[in-house]
Amino acid sequence: MKTKILMTNRKYPYKNPMINYIQVAFDQLVKIFPKRKSTNTLSKTSKILFVKPDHLGDCVLMLETIKNIIKTYPNTEFLLSPQGIELFRSTVFHNKTYSIRHFMHNREQKFMKKIFFFIYDYFKLIMKLKKNKYDFIFLMRSEPGNLITLSYFLGSKKLVGSEAGGLSALLDIRVRKPKSSDHESDNQRKIIHSVFPSMSNDLSFSKIWKIDYNTNKNKITLIMPNSGDRSIEIPSSYWINEISREAHHHIIIAGDQDNRKLFDNFSAVHPSVENLSKKLSIEKLIQLIHESEMVYCLDSFGAHFAALMGKKTKVFSKNLPTLKRWAAHGKNVEYIFHD
Repeated sequence: MKTKILMTNRKYPYKNPMINYIQVAFDQLVKIFPKRKSTNTLSKTSKILFVKPDHLGDCVLMLETIKNIIKTYPNTEFLLSPQGIELFRSTVFHNKTYSIRHFMHNREQKFMKKIFFFIYDYFKLIMKLKKNKYDFIFLMRSEPGNLITLSYFLGSKKLVGSEAGGLSALLDIRVRKPKSSDHESDNQRKIIHSVFPSMSNDLSFSKIWKIDYNTNKNKITLIMPNSGDRSIEIPSSYWINEISREAHHHIIIAGDQDNRKLFDNFSAVHPSVENLSKKLSIEKLIQLIHESEMVYCLDSFGAHFAALMGKKTKVFSKNLPTLKRWAAHGKNVEYIFHD
């Protein structure tokens, strides 16, 4: 009974019970880790590492939140997911980036393969980054979990992040664990404010992104019909009803699936349809969002960019808790709940 209570406590939130048991083991193991002497020194030459191997929408929020820090502290580096690195290359910054294939954010491979690549990257990064001797490491995930141990072994003078079970004992600055109703950008700002009280930005689209502002295209409706976790699928009948109102617009479909069937359905009822699915880099997709007058999307990546740019945006969401945590900030955003 005691174990059952432990496993269902919010301290161990994973759906997979095996991952929760592993977390419990780590929480006990961490008690034997030696305590480190940390320092509070921070200067313009300080070496900083932001750890955020997450989905694209989360990385958009982080980059907008910390853009002033990146400009002020040139020795800032990033540990991101492979997709996050591609997103970072769409910014005007030239900071060093490193990649880790975190098993919680790898949606394409089977579980054991995910674990293998994660462990491989984990130890490879320790060997590679330990020599960098960071002054500060910021763990920007709300549930940093095993990334705390990775950062600990890198030997940083100061580890900063949210509380995450027993592993939090390794953090030098612990930020209160966020509630499920807290917005992700607020969670990230709290982590930043613990060290940089006045350096965090409000979310606003800035010129950190590589955008060609001299474009001749207009009257574009962009439809991004794929959700990152594949958990939402909108029927063609809904889309056809929507695009019938946009007869004077050029309809562009974009996404990480081929969407050929949707394109055929659109072409039968609309005079101007183009399918660019699986053909655009992240940088080109950001450009396309900027050129569009209307954006429909299911994924937080497209929603955050469209909202930051002030585009008229319709976003599909599964439930209210999801909306509270990941909602796009913008005056022209409409949310549609879909089961």
